[in-house]
Amino acid sequence: MLRFSTIITWLVWAIAFEHLVQAAPAKASCTSTDPILASIKNDFGSPLAFCQWWSGASYISSSPINGVSPVDISRVCKCINASPSLVGKTTTKAMASPTGVSKVPNLDALRKLVAQPLPFCKFWFNA
Repeated sequence: MLRFSTIITWLVWAIAFEHLVQAAPAKASCTSTDPILASIKNDFGSPLAFCQWWSGASYISSSPINGVSPVDISRVCKCINASPSLVGKTTTKAMASPTGVSKVPNLDALRKLVAQPLPFCKFWFNA
C-alpha cells in the first residue's frame, strides 16, 4: 500500500509537470503573413541570402531591423531557409535608387541591398 508521503510526492510532480507543459512556447508557424517576414522582405533586397548569412552568424546580439528582436529574426530566417518560397522570387531586388553618386565607398551598393542603411550600419558595427 502506498504511503501518504509517496502520494503527495506524485501529486507535486504531476502539478509541476502540468505547469511545464503549459509554459512551453507554442511551435512557431511559418506563414507568409508573419509581420517579421514582411519586415525582412521589406528591408533586404535578397531576404534568402540575408537569412542564410544570419543563420550562420553565431555572434549576433542585436538586430539590423528597428523594432524586431534578433530572436524573431532567427525564428523567421529558420523558416525562410527551410522554405525559400516564403520570400517569393529569389532574385535580388533594388531597395532604393541612389539620387547621385556617393562619395562614400560602396554606399550605393549597400543602398541597393538594404532599405535602411543607417540602422543596418549601426547594427553591423556593434555586432
